[in-house]
Amino acid sequence: EVEQLRSEVAMLIKYVDTLKAKLNRTESLTKKFDEVMKKLSKSSPTAAGSTYDEEDEYYDEAYDYDYEDVKATNANSTSREKRSVDEHGGRIHNVLHMRTLPVNKHAQENPPVLAKIFIVGDEQGEQSRRPNFVKLQTKEEEIYHGNGHGHHHRSKSLEDGCDQHTPVLAHFGADSGGSASIGLPHYEANHRMFHPEGVFRNWTPAAWVPHRDGQIVLDEENIIVKEPGIYFFYAQIFYANSHDRSGFRVFVNHRPVFQCTTTTRNCHGSNHMKWNSCFTGGLIKLSKYDNINLREIEGDRYTVFEKTKSFFGLFRVAVKP
Repeated sequence: EVEQLRSEVAMLIKYVDTLKAKLNRTESLTKKFDEVMKKLSKSSPTAAGSTYDEEDEYYDEAYDYDYEDVKATNANSTSREKRSVDEHGGRIHNVLHMRTLPVNKHAQENPPVLAKIFIVGDEQGEQSRRPNFVKLQTKEEEIYHGNGHGHHHRSKSLEDGCDQHTPVLAHFGADSGGSASIGLPHYEANHRMFHPEGVFRNWTPAAWVPHRDGQIVLDEENIIVKEPGIYFFYAQIFYANSHDRSGFRVFVNHRPVFQCTTTTRNCHGSNHMKWNSCFTGGLIKLSKYDNINLREIEGDRYTVFEKTKSFFGLFRVAVKP
C-alpha cells in the first residue's frame, strides 16, 4: 500500500509540473501580445491596424454638404450627402448619394421634342392604356427677301424632311450555286467561274432586300434605282486565275463611273494560281430608273463567285447635293 501511495504522489507531482509549464507559456504569450499592442497604439493615431494620410484629414464644407448649382438646369443638377465618420478610429468615408445624370450634359444640343405624352389614371387609380398625345405647335420661321424691303412668315413643321430620311439601300451577293450556273460551260467548281461577254451575272439580293416592290430592284445583271439621290456605291470581286492583272468597271447607263484593278507579279511561272480581291467604292448621283452593272476590263477572268467574297451594294446618303 505504501508503494502504491508513492506512485500516485509521483503522478500528481508530474501533473502539477505540467500545469506550471502551461501557465508559464500562457503568461509569456500574454506579455508578447501586450507589447505588440503597445507598439501599434504608439505608431497609429487611429484604431489598431489602420493608418490614414493627410488627405483624409482634409475637410471642405462646400464639398461635403448638399448644394445646388444655380446655373445648371433641373435636369442637370446633382447633390451629395454629408460625409459620414467611422466611429472606430475616425476614418472618413465618402458616401455619395446616387442620382440619375442626363445622357447629354449639353441640354441645348438635344433634339427637339416632337410630342408630349400624358398618362391619365381612371377612377380606380389604374393607368389608362391609351395615353393622350399633345402635338407641339409648328415653329414660325421668318423669311426675309433679298431686297430687304419686305418679309413674310412661313410655318415650318418639325416633321419637314422626314421623308428625306427614309432609308434606301440594297446589298447583292454572288450566287454561283444556283441552277442558272451549275451545268454551264463557264462554271468550274467550288464557286469558281468566268463570266461570258465579261458581264457579271448570277447575283442574289440579301434576305432583307425587297425583291420587286423596293426602291432598288435587281433585273438579271442590272440593278434599277427607283429613287433619285446621292448614293454610296461599293463592289468587290474575288479573282482566282493565273493572270497578272484583273479588274472590273462599274457602269451606270453604259457609262463607266468606277474601276478597280489588281496586279500581281508572277513569281512561280505563268500557270500559277493567284488569289486577289478587288474592292472599289464612292459617291455617285443617280436619277430615277438608272441601271447599274459590273463588267470585266479585259478577257474572261475566273472569279470565286460566292456571296462573302464577291458582292456589291449601295445606299442613299442624300436626296440632293
